Amino acid sequence: MSPSQEPVTPVPVRLMLVEDHDMVAEAIAMALGGAPGLEVVARCGSVTEAVEEARAHLPDVVVLDRRLPDGDGVAAIARISRAAPEARVLVLTGRERETLQLLAEGVSTDQVSERLGVARNTARNHIQRVLQKLGARSKLEAVVIARREGLLD
Repeated sequence: MSPSQEPVTPVPVRLMLVEDHDMVAEAIAMALGGAPGLEVVARCGSVTEAVEEARAHLPDVVVLDRRLPDGDGVAAIARISRAAPEARVLVLTGRERETLQLLAEGVSTDQVSERLGVARNTARNHIQRVLQKLGARSKLEAVVIARREGLLD
């Protein structure tokens, strides 16, 4: 086989996970780390640690929790971007997680709306995003996937 015919091994996407809940972080790391073409290069649980790890590992993608013990994830995007300018940042939202927990309790869309204090259409949008992100076709399937992946308490 000549050099021009040798198979090219793609460079994996380097991912850093910023999540302060160990169980959630472990589940996400396992799910993403097993995906072809992805490599989890760092896991951390605070904004301060995220900035340090981003500088050290220069990830391609940062999966960032919205609520962290030392600050808001959205507010930390600028600091992380300065540490790793090429990184793309994906923020996980506490509302989708809350919606998923309510679905696991078996509540209706109207009850999700009431418990979260949002309009029914907003609750439906939260539910649709949860289904989409989990690749589920129904609320029940979303709960089953979330339990299997360790995303629910």
